[in-house]
Amino acid sequence: MKHRSLSAAEIAQLESQGCRSCNWTTVVVTDDFDPSRLRNTELSDVQLERCTIENSRLIDCFVGAEAKVLDCSFVKGYEIGSAAIVRHCDSLTTDDEARFGIGAEVNVVNEAGGRAVPLSRSLTAHIAYGIALHRHLPNGEQAAKAFYDLLAIEKKNLARRGIIGDGSEVTNCGKIHNVNIDSSIVSGATELADGTIVRSHVGSGTVANAFVFHGATVRDNPTVRHCFVGQKAEVGGGFLAEHCLIFDHCQLLGGEAVAAFCGPFTVSHHRSTLLIAGAFSFFNAGSATNASNHHYRLGPCHQAIYERGVKTGSGAYLLQPAHIGAFTMVVGHHRTHPDTHEFPFSLLVERSGESFLMPAQNLRTIGLFRDVDKWEKRGGDQLQGIDIDLFNPFIVQRMLGAAARLRELAANGESDTILYRGVRIQRGMARRAAETYADVAQAALVSLAICQLETDRTADQSDTQWLDVGGKIEGNGNDLTAQTAARWARRELGIAQMTDDEIAQLVLRAIDTFQSLCRSMIADGKKEFDPRLAVGYGLDSPDPTAAQREYALMRGTPDESKTLHSCQQFWDKRCEQLRQIVVHLQKKKEKSE
Repeated sequence: MKHRSLSAAEIAQLESQGCRSCNWTTVVVTDDFDPSRLRNTELSDVQLERCTIENSRLIDCFVGAEAKVLDCSFVKGYEIGSAAIVRHCDSLTTDDEARFGIGAEVNVVNEAGGRAVPLSRSLTAHIAYGIALHRHLPNGEQAAKAFYDLLAIEKKNLARRGIIGDGSEVTNCGKIHNVNIDSSIVSGATELADGTIVRSHVGSGTVANAFVFHGATVRDNPTVRHCFVGQKAEVGGGFLAEHCLIFDHCQLLGGEAVAAFCGPFTVSHHRSTLLIAGAFSFFNAGSATNASNHHYRLGPCHQAIYERGVKTGSGAYLLQPAHIGAFTMVVGHHRTHPDTHEFPFSLLVERSGESFLMPAQNLRTIGLFRDVDKWEKRGGDQLQGIDIDLFNPFIVQRMLGAAARLRELAANGESDTILYRGVRIQRGMARRAAETYADVAQAALVSLAICQLETDRTADQSDTQWLDVGGKIEGNGNDLTAQTAARWARRELGIAQMTDDEIAQLVLRAIDTFQSLCRSMIADGKKEFDPRLAVGYGLDSPDPTAAQREYALMRGTPDESKTLHSCQQFWDKRCEQLRQIVVHLQKKKEKSE
């Protein structure tokens, strides 16, 4: 919209309302400008549309239609969009070198550096994972190059002024310097510097420097330095984050994280918990979880990798470096640098100062189902680029490898325990776990392979290495699809060489395996209703049955449990899909006869 100089009458009215300028010729307005909406305001080098400004000082600013700037001590170098509100702020300023956090480096995963990821509005977990952890691989080089090309364009397109976007609200804040705010609400922030806020809510007490918040909630006294906080992620409750990448659906409340790659659904809710120098995804930190990332030799150059779905118990401690397998529960203190990545669904426990691994023991717990169920519910339809299927090809490939490795380890030696990569495994348990892995992996392969099996039995002709790239499953550099997973699974099973009867038998065995997992999970869940767990209920009653009765009133019964019911439905649905294949094969056989 075209701007014009103020008329003498408009200047006179503005001055009568307490407005002032060292040079009124630097104040230009649109034709619909209403001088009656400005009071007690100092203006210099500004462009104004039909806006409201009161009790404020503005230098080198643009203020859009129906925007409001109220009770702000100092606003310099900002474009304030239409219907935006800026109220009760100490200062909003930019300088000529402002980059608004774009390109600032985050030394993620390793405090000593070498894995830096630059901040960008377009950053995603799988892109960042490739840049930080796959630089030695072709796909990492490709991801880095494509990202840096986009970053260069993003830097080039940065405006000279800061932006308070259309409809945004910035209220009751302290000092804001070199921060772009787009389609967001910022309320009660203490100090923000060198950052970009997009479609986010930044709340009370927030202190942030060198950051990008994209679709996030950051509030309740957090301190955030050199960080990305992404879609539906929440940081607050006094949390301290430094050099962290925090992606979709994470919740970090009350603790601390340093050099942490927090992939999707990483959760830490305890004030005494420290996530440091590691890569996490679908991770749940128990209270007082802690890590030591250096040996006081060459500084903090060690790191830990926690594959998807890892949990830690209260007080868990891990001396880095370490690599923990997917869906493993870690309990106790571990100082032997465990590398358990070959063995998903395990328990890693401490016994008399030693680390013992119980492979496959987590496969049959109700907690495993609860985790996957809550991720799906929390994510809803906003799971772009995130694969949450429990038995995805990456996990299945891990189980196949685990079965082979445990058979090899169990066959070599006679001692009761096997020492392997920093942990001890009971030899008898290794044999049983190998069979469990093999059975569940085969059932999972069958479940993957049935996609379009009625009309297509095409199998891969070459090996596929599946990777979990920041919560996204990829095979040989390609995105996971139902068709690619099915072709891989058919190759692993050798379906092309099977008769229909052999395939039907394979599917029936898969149904049996899934039903067994279902029974085990539900049995594990029913342990929550053991009478011994009613301690503390039925207070002050002389009736010895009162505790159990009140516990039932509070917690319900196994038959009333929504979680157990959902678990049954989950496995029933999967088994029914398999049964349909058996029915199809039987009808095909009857028709041919």
